[in-house]
Amino acid sequence: MQEPDETTDGLLADVVDAVAKVRTVLGVGLLESLYQEALRRELVKRGHVVRTNIRVHVDYDGEPLDGYYTVDLLVDGMVVEAKACERLHPTAFAQTLTYLRATNTRIGLLVNFHAVPLRTGIHRMIRRQG
Repeated sequence: MQEPDETTDGLLADVVDAVAKVRTVLGVGLLESLYQEALRRELVKRGHVVRTNIRVHVDYDGEPLDGYYTVDLLVDGMVVEAKACERLHPTAFAQTLTYLRATNTRIGLLVNFHAVPLRTGIHRMIRRQG
């Protein structure tokens, strides 16, 4: 598996810093959508290209299934999944990995804005090649 490069490491560090700022300003207890929008604004202010609520389909036997997943944020090509819950359920990790596969993205972050301390709610996710 290829390791993250300097550009990826810099992007990860900047997104984590933006997450920390959003959490410091807003605190704990808000809705996921509010954290997502605040994070989008903070990242755009920092010069990142941010797309939100991106619909991605899952294929079965070469055909897209009806329905889709919605990726919270795509930041300079990196998936960022924002949660606001007491504790992350294992399906949140599986969902984020599905988003990485569906967007053909190698690295992403799963963030729980309600985690105390915040660092325990930030998870780097890497999709294995192959």
